[in-house]
Formats: sequence, C-alpha cells, structure tokens
Amino acid sequence: MNGSLVRALLLVIPFLLCSAVCSADFKEAYWENYAEIHLPASDPLPPLGGLMLDPSKFQGSGRGDTFSDIRVLTRDKAEVPYQIISRAPVTRTEAVPVHMKNLSLTPGNETLCIGQIEQAPVTYNVVEVLTADKGFFRQVSISGSMDGRQWNMIKPNGVVFDYVYSPEDAIRHVRIKIPDSTYPFLEIRIMNKQEAPLSVKGLSVSYVRTDPGSEEQVGAWLSSTEQDIKNRQSILMVSTSSLFPVGKIDLLTQEKNFRRKVEVFTRAGNGDWTKWAEDIIFSFQTDTVNEAKLQVLFPEIASRELKLVIRNYDSPPLAITGIRMSGHRRTLVFKLDARQRYFIFWGNPTARGPQYDIAELVSRHAIDAIPAFSVGPALKNPGFTDPSKRLPFTERFTYLIYGVVALLIFGLIAWQYRIIKKTV
Repeated sequence: MNGSLVRALLLVIPFLLCSAVCSADFKEAYWENYAEIHLPASDPLPPLGGLMLDPSKFQGSGRGDTFSDIRVLTRDKAEVPYQIISRAPVTRTEAVPVHMKNLSLTPGNETLCIGQIEQAPVTYNVVEVLTADKGFFRQVSISGSMDGRQWNMIKPNGVVFDYVYSPEDAIRHVRIKIPDSTYPFLEIRIMNKQEAPLSVKGLSVSYVRTDPGSEEQVGAWLSSTEQDIKNRQSILMVSTSSLFPVGKIDLLTQEKNFRRKVEVFTRAGNGDWTKWAEDIIFSFQTDTVNEAKLQVLFPEIASRELKLVIRNYDSPPLAITGIRMSGHRRTLVFKLDARQRYFIFWGNPTARGPQYDIAELVSRHAIDAIPAFSVGPALKNPGFTDPSKRLPFTERFTYLIYGVVALLIFGLIAWQYRIIKKTV
C-alpha cells in the first residue's frame, strides 16, 4: 500500500510541474491581427527574408516583452523560425596619444594648450579638456597645424562648462566634437576673459566612429506640461502612439543660451514613476559661440507614456514647443524553406516570446544583404477570441498548482520519514 502511494505521487508531481511551466502551442483564435507576406516572384527563393517592423502596425503587446506576440506561419499553420534584429548604432572609440608641448597663459588671459599627435598621421574628431575645476563656462577655439607654426581653424566657437548646483547635482560638458582631422599639431585656446584662468592638466584626443544604424520615427506628443515652481522644474508628459522601443527624444524650442539637466521617468509595475535615465541639453548662440545639443538620449524602452523632468534651477522655464521621438529600426528575419504563402500574426497580450534556433544561420548573412519583403494590409482575425479570458487552466491557476505541488512534496517527505522511522 505504502509503495503504491509513493509511486503514484512520483508520477503525479512531475506531471503537475510540467503543466505549470509549459505553454500552449500557437492557437490562431488567440491572435487578433494578421497580414500576408509578399514574396518575390523570381526563383530561387533566398534562404532568409526580412520585414521592417513598422511602429504604427507591429507594436509589442506581449507580457512586457516588445514583439513577443509576433508569429510567422505558413498557409498550413506551420510556425516559421525568426529573429528580430535591432539596427542600433555602433560606436567605437579609439584613443589617440597626444604629447603636450605647451600649457600656458597668454597675455590676453587665454589658457593655451598645444599638443602633438604621437602617431601622426592619424584621424581624430573629439578633444576633451582635462580639468578638475568646477563651476565654469568658457568659449573654446581649436586649430590644427602641419608644422606647429601655421595654424588653421578647426572649430572657432566651441564651449566647455561645469555647473554645480549641489554635491549630487551637476551639469558638465568638456568633450568637444570637431570635424575629422589629421593635423599633427593641435592648439586649444580657452577664453577666460575677466575670470580666473581655467586650470588644465592636458588634453585627451580620440577618434569616435559611429555606424549610425537605422532609426524609426515613433508617433509621440506632449500630452501635458506643468511648472513645478517649488522644486524649480518643468514636468513634460509624453504620450506615444505605440509600444515601439524608443531611445531618443528631440526637444523643440526657440530658446537660446541655456543649459539644463533632463531626467526620464517610466512607470513601474505598481504604477509609480521610476527614474530611467538622465542627460543634458544646452544651446549657446552668440556672436562668438554656436553650439547646441537638444537630444535626450537614454537606453531604449517601450512605454505608452514617459515623464520628462527638466531641472530649471534658478533659471526661468524653457518654452518647449514640441518633441520628436525615435528608436532603432527593427528587422524581422525569418527562414524560407519553400515557395508557399507566409503570414505574420500579432496582437496577443498573453503571448510569450518564442525561442528559435536560428541565430547561427542569421549570423552567416549580412543584414543589409537579406532581401526585404513587403507586407499586405493588416486584417482582423474573424475567429479571434480574447486569450486573457480563455487561458489554460495551468496559466489561470499557476500559484495554486505550485502550492499543491509543494504540499504533495512535503507530504511525500513526511511519509517517507515515517516509513524510515518505523524500519529503524
């Protein structure tokens, strides 16, 4: 009797554990939208095909995983493996060694820095002023020379600045972007004017190469603007038209001669706002200075609503007239096995992201060389049934099943203990 009960429990427990974690196969009725993929008429078919995921159409609605509800199927409802590739920019930074030849103060109260590139000729496009000073704003000019005597202007109107509002709150900009240059000698002049000379330890020179990738504009607008006078900040509520991942917001304004810190907030699972990232924006346009940065960059996130907090400190609020939002373009790469009709399905808020063994095949092909196919009009599935109302038993009562399994395991251990105790 005891042995039979133990064997029965050993059979039931694995079944319940498997039932609790296994998900159902693709069921067409649970997907709300579909469209046909248009293949080229010519033969032979390539091994892989690509689809550009349009933010206005293919927006993620899965369980917190953007695009987790996308499925590619044949006319016979055979699931087709795919991989979504993000066309994010790739940035590579190469340090360029520079030997300082001159660090001095001119009669006109300019901090003069002259450096010689040690491995010339070499290309560079970023110069960083190395200083530990705090609380400054200076105009900077950068020149290049082939012999260290005759100088050619590279950037006449750059700026460096550092504003400290508290030990934990500062805005700093000391890296200056310049056009690609190969001059063996660099001259940086920092205009101190009537202020104390900036204490400079040297220069850091580098070459930043960026593969721009591809961007996709995402519909977004300012849903509200609030001025928080007490905390000296502006609060901008940004709404988006889809759940397409975004990582850049361009702020539109006619304001000039300002600098601000911008914080990006997103809603957590409990509805509270959580800080996601921060960046700085600035614009300086005078007779001698012309430099601006109005882009707020942050790690990509998919959200219907974001909150931007602009720290005004003691300055008046900026007049933000609009925004532009964008994210990295996504390409869905799928496997082609035969000439037949292929369809893409989406619109299942309960779908888990699939895992296909296709990454190795995709890695053997250049993404730009994979032919891009078009997609027909989006159609509504006439047999659609809201899957959240018809989840399998194991998904509707997951925690109950876990509890039952735990009780069975505990009971089995207790039963075995009693048997062992009796035999000792």
